[in-house]
Amino acid sequence: STVSAAVTIPIILTLCTNLGLNPVPYWFITVMGYNAEFLLPVSVRAITVGSGLDASKQMRYGIPFVIVRALLAIILGYIFLKFWPMFGHLSYM
Repeated sequence: STVSAAVTIPIILTLCTNLGLNPVPYWFITVMGYNAEFLLPVSVRAITVGSGLDASKQMRYGIPFVIVRALLAIILGYIFLKFWPMFGHLSYM
């Protein structure tokens, strides 16, 4: 949810900066995770009920998409860290 992102993103950015890590990769992976919450009926319950969609059907089709998006974010984050030098390093450190 928006509240979870508003609480955790500053913590992640501060932690990465204090550890001397580039916060961009960790921000990227975290934002991709929060951006996928719309795929499950937990975050958008009023929309599914108002549209007449069955929540169990949305869970059945939404969970594979959430898993694929999570794997894609992790794989892309890893590839960017390894093969794109500016993604994983801070220029001022």
